[in-house]
Parts: sequence; C-alpha cells; structure tokens
Amino acid sequence: MAQNCVSSSTVAGFIRNLCSMKNIVITGATGLIASRLISILMNNQEYSLFLISNSVAKCQAQYDGCANVNIYTLKQFAEKYSHSETEFDTVIHTAFSRDAKGSLLADSLNFSREVLQLTKTIRLKRFVNISSQSVYGNQGTPPYTEEVAPNPVGMYAMAKCAQEILVEGCLQNTGLAYTNIRVCSVCSVCENARFMNIFCQKAIRREPITITAENQQVAFIDIDDIAEALYILIRDASDEPWEKVYNVSTNQNITIGKVAELIKQIAKETYNIPVELVFESADCNQRVGMSANRFMVRFGWKPRFGYKEMIERLFKRILHNNISDNKQNI
Repeated sequence: MAQNCVSSSTVAGFIRNLCSMKNIVITGATGLIASRLISILMNNQEYSLFLISNSVAKCQAQYDGCANVNIYTLKQFAEKYSHSETEFDTVIHTAFSRDAKGSLLADSLNFSREVLQLTKTIRLKRFVNISSQSVYGNQGTPPYTEEVAPNPVGMYAMAKCAQEILVEGCLQNTGLAYTNIRVCSVCSVCENARFMNIFCQKAIRREPITITAENQQVAFIDIDDIAEALYILIRDASDEPWEKVYNVSTNQNITIGKVAELIKQIAKETYNIPVELVFESADCNQRVGMSANRFMVRFGWKPRFGYKEMIERLFKRILHNNISDNKQNI
C-alpha cells in the first residue's frame, strides 16, 4: 500500500513560514474599518491575525474558514498571551462606539484603557489607535495639519480626544512605536445613515433629494483607502520613527450641494434616472478638512478614490444589494 509521506524539506519550509509570520492584533474586529482591513490580511500567509471582539460568535461566522484567524474576547486573549513568549508585531485598535451616547463612550474609553494596559504584559512592537478628524473641531481655516491643537466639540469628539491622551499617557517612554490615525468621515455602503448613502438611495428610488446647508463643507474617504493606508502602516519596515499623529484623508473637501449635483449627474448619465434636487437655505459655518501630506510623504500612500468615484461605487453596491435582497424575497 502506498504511503502518503511529507518530505523533511516541506516540513522545514512550513515551520520557517510559520515562524516568519507577523502576529497582528485587531480590536473591534466586526467593525467597519477592521472588517475591511481583515479582508485584505486574511489568508495572507505573511500574517497571523488575532481578532478581539465582544461578539465572538458573530466574529466566527464572519471569518469562518480563514486559516490565519484567531478570535478572542479581550479577557480570553489576555489570559492566554499575557507574560507569554509570543511576539506580536502590531495592535490596530479600532474598537470604539459609533454612538455618541455618554455611557457608550465611557465604555469605549474604559475598553481602550484595558487594551493599553494589556500592551504592558505582551511582547509588542507597535500600536496604532484609530481616531477621528472630529478632534480638530471647528477652528481656523482648514485643511488642518497635525500641528493644529485639538479643539473637540461634542461628546464623541471629546471622547476621541481623551482616547488619544490615554494612548500618549500609557505608551510614551515605553519603547513601543505608536501613533494615532485621524480619519475623516467614511464612505461605505454599510454606512446607511451617511447623507451620501441616503441621497444615492433616494436617487435610485426616484425620490426628490432635499438639500439643506448646500454650502456646508464635508470631507469623506473611501473605506478601501483607509484599509489600504493601515495595510501600508503594518508593512512599514523603515527605521524612521512614527509620528504621534497622522491624518488620513483625500486632501479634498466638497460641499453638500456639490455632492447632490454629482449624484444627479451619475444617476442620469449611468442609469438614466432623473433626479430632482430641492434646495432649502440654511446657515452653516462648519469647517472641516485635514491635510494628509505627512502620511503621504512618510508612507508613500495616496487615496485611489475621489468623490465622483466614491459615489459611483455607492450606486453600484446599493443596486447590487437591492438585487440580492429581491432574490432572497422571491
């Protein structure tokens, strides 16, 4: 009878590959940014992923079949790896409440504190905290650079600023490389409450789009561009130290009125859908926008999607989801 044999060279190669894999920890593993980043990293044999989630069952269902994925609650991870010999390359801390309710923000800050305490008990090289453009508030003239002092307005922005202070207080003088990545508003088909998504959905349903504060400036970035920026950060092998803060944005602002006009144009030219725009006047002096030049120069990253491309992608994905929903209802 023939025997199935594995050569010693094959075993040695597998062991070398296993030992060379980078261990990456990602918190908030079922969240928007984390999910997109994980989709890039999963099944890539350069990485072993350690996903932290309070919803382990949901996380297991989402990443079922991924060979290089390990899923834990934070407590389970701490019990297994605190004071162990396992080396971790990078923690990507994305977990944070999307709701501005005070109790949920307090829970998020407490969770961040626990994650930061864990960094003192594991063998870790680098820590990346995901923050927000909201910490800049409404001051001066955008685009804001990283040298502009935070001026948070509102509970969410204040909590994000407090999170950055926690990171600095816990990790300075520890020898770890760490940074806060401030991202602008995310464009994704999963963000149903975003006005761009709502406008696209109204256009597809051939409903009028009502625009208030048409001259209000906004700043968005495609979810894929954020994920690719974080992927580049993970792959960084330079000896050049990280700055404590990096902005990640498209370097472009747009008005709400211009977004509506682009949606009307794309709906007509691509899908032959006529769109009625209804403008209602409202005063707004909100100023937003960040310069991502520091990150672009340091890591050689550039966003791939402008506002027209983001809107085109929203149309395609919303229509695809609608077709899938209709098939399920048949």
